[in-house]
Amino acid sequence: NEPQKAVNFFTDVLRELKSENWHYLASQTLLDLASCYRKMEDNVNYTKTCSTIACCQDLELLVRTFYFDEFTKSLKTLQSVRNMDINALSVISTLEDHFQVVNVVLDSTSIVQDDFILVTLELESNFPRELIAEQVLLSFEMNAKQSLEPSAATPTANTTKEVGSKLPIILHLDYKQDNTLAGSTVACDNRAKQPVRRSSSTRRKISPTQRSDFTNCVSSESRLVLQPGRNTMTLKTKATRVGTWSFRQLSIQVDTVEFLSESLPGKTNNFETITKASVATMNFVNLVAGVEQPVELVVSAGSFRFPKDATATIRCSKNLKMRIAAAAEEAPGESRAPFEKELIVQLTDFAPFEKRTIALEAICDLPGKREERAIEQKVSLQVPWSRNEITIPLHFMPALIASCRLHSSGARKFLQVVLKGVSDYRLVLREARMTCAAEGVTIIDINPPEQQETVMSKALSISYLYEFQVEALKAETELPIINVDFRMRFADAAVPEERRNYLPYSVTFDVMDYTTLFTICAKVEPQELCRVNSVCHLNLRISKVHDNPYADLMYEVLTDQNMWAVVGRTAGVISMEEVESHSITLDVLPLTAGFLPLPNIRLSKYISANKSKNDTHSRLQPFPPGQIYNSTKSMQIHVLASTNNDQPQ
Repeated sequence: NEPQKAVNFFTDVLRELKSENWHYLASQTLLDLASCYRKMEDNVNYTKTCSTIACCQDLELLVRTFYFDEFTKSLKTLQSVRNMDINALSVISTLEDHFQVVNVVLDSTSIVQDDFILVTLELESNFPRELIAEQVLLSFEMNAKQSLEPSAATPTANTTKEVGSKLPIILHLDYKQDNTLAGSTVACDNRAKQPVRRSSSTRRKISPTQRSDFTNCVSSESRLVLQPGRNTMTLKTKATRVGTWSFRQLSIQVDTVEFLSESLPGKTNNFETITKASVATMNFVNLVAGVEQPVELVVSAGSFRFPKDATATIRCSKNLKMRIAAAAEEAPGESRAPFEKELIVQLTDFAPFEKRTIALEAICDLPGKREERAIEQKVSLQVPWSRNEITIPLHFMPALIASCRLHSSGARKFLQVVLKGVSDYRLVLREARMTCAAEGVTIIDINPPEQQETVMSKALSISYLYEFQVEALKAETELPIINVDFRMRFADAAVPEERRNYLPYSVTFDVMDYTTLFTICAKVEPQELCRVNSVCHLNLRISKVHDNPYADLMYEVLTDQNMWAVVGRTAGVISMEEVESHSITLDVLPLTAGFLPLPNIRLSKYISANKSKNDTHSRLQPFPPGQIYNSTKSMQIHVLASTNNDQPQ
């Protein structure tokens, strides 16, 4: 008849029974508590007690179902008394009395900022019927940064698995009154705290489960139907702050009742929220200078939040320009954007974690090079997420290389420019010309007029020939080195004629040692007819064309041993100090019939040891090709086959 006093007694008894794991007696005590709360018209505690009784596995299903129905009725009652009873606004109950948290599984322990945290929650419902949960929340809080590596969380394979904790066993000795040993024993302290029986006068203070901070939590997207037994659900939220986090408390909201967990499974992992850096790169393959090259600018936003009208600025190094590539649907006749040294790329409405590829075109000026070395360029990117510029190196291979050769025909000089393709591109050449700014130098173009397009490829070289004339008074003395400029325009042959962009190409060549100093004339004079194995005279005539300081010369007769044999000396030293020409006669023997080229004559500067203090031996110094002219270098002589009566002489 005094339910208020009975409630205090039953509450203490219930706690003692739970602590000592007397589950059946605890469930019977809950029935008594429910009866007291109903008599007291305590709607809040009656609702909580009914929900707990409905989840008691030791009671019959019929009893549990009855109190489940009472629980649902009480929820409606709480809705009506919320304005009168402040306690009915927020009813907190212990989650462990109604549910069992089986597992909390993270989709990933390392989560990028602004990405979603996904948690799979496995929950065991002890209610006899299905229950509608308004919301399921799992709070998490920031803690000190810990290592999330598997090696730190799990023991290695080499470590011994620990079976149990070490027991605190001690040695206990019993002594008699005369201090002699009576006996020895081994004692072990009980590490578990023994339950202390309390009466109603010394009962513990009622302390409901405290609600943690749910500012940071993962939640269900909508209302959930919790079936009796195992339930699996996915909770998620967006990771907004960087740090290391651990899960704190689980909350299940059923109407006005909130079930809060006192603890979570110990195997629940921590997780880390990190930032994903924004990245800007350029994709290209085998860049070629002088031809429009496709380049891709790839921007990955990462976790950075771009302004709505964000832009990226591309600054090119010297001799490099870029532009936005034309769209595929662009009309052929439409004018295209010009190449620029500084290009602004729009990144409007760029969302986090978006990856965008911008097609660009790059053009690198082709310098006048004679080697197939790469041309180093670089691009500097000014991006919204960094104050520092991103530098990307680019290496261009030249589309073509040029070389120049000096040729002689007596006293006349010619310059041959050879253009060689070193890439897979076919190039159209036009408007080739050679100029010289030096006074007294004349360049004469002797190339035929262009009748059709001149196309150069990797397998086909193009040559241009120019006559090179220098006034006699300026030669060698005033103009030891003459600079000539070769210029032309070229374009990619794969581009249609109306869209071709012809680029200028120029290269400067240094012409030196261009004056002919000596001429060589060779002649084979047989006694009758020139036959195989018949000795013939090889007459050499070396003539001085211009005055020069080279008085002592050495001549060498270089022959193919399969065609000619020299009888006697093949080399000698002559002096041109006081004479204008010198004649030498040698005996040669043709070894095979046919049209044989004349033996080659090499002329070198002879520097004797007496004229140089530094040299102990005489030495030879070759002449540059432009100073010696051999008028019979490419001549041939017809050698007849020998007759049976011919004998070698």
